[in-house]
Amino acid sequence: MKPSEIKLVCLPPDRLDESRLDMLAAFIRRHGRVPPGRVRANLEKAYRIAWAEVAGRLAGVSCLKRPRPAYLQDLGARLGFVLDGFLERGYTCVSPDRQGAGIATALTTRLTEEAGDRPFYVLAAETNPSINSILLAGGMVRIKAFDSEKAGRRLAFWVSPPGARRLGLS
Repeated sequence: MKPSEIKLVCLPPDRLDESRLDMLAAFIRRHGRVPPGRVRANLEKAYRIAWAEVAGRLAGVSCLKRPRPAYLQDLGARLGFVLDGFLERGYTCVSPDRQGAGIATALTTRLTEEAGDRPFYVLAAETNPSINSILLAGGMVRIKAFDSEKAGRRLAFWVSPPGARRLGLS
């Protein structure tokens, strides 16, 4: 698939109608590996939501979420950092029939551009080589890994270059 065949859209959630938010949330629940409970509410509070369409069909979604302050405080305490003001890039998922076509890379690149100098982080399964290569290619910095009881697996904590600067790591 050529990059020109992928149509990317990236907007703040207040520019989306309810049916679009419902459709994106349903896609994430169907194709993502996240607990479904807060997906819709988190999308409503996101900084930006990006999605990809191929031939008029939704093919992938990702977003820059605004984590709850208590969540940021707990995660920061676990990792030994103050994460106040960080966004979280998450909910990145691609329909199975479009995986390997560059959609996740296109979505994450677009969101990195949208973030600008705003610091953000990504939590990714430590054993997922495809996401790790996408994160490295996107300039993300792997900080450390930890066992997540909630996710039931080992997660790696990655930060954007502005995030690494904010944490005093570059």
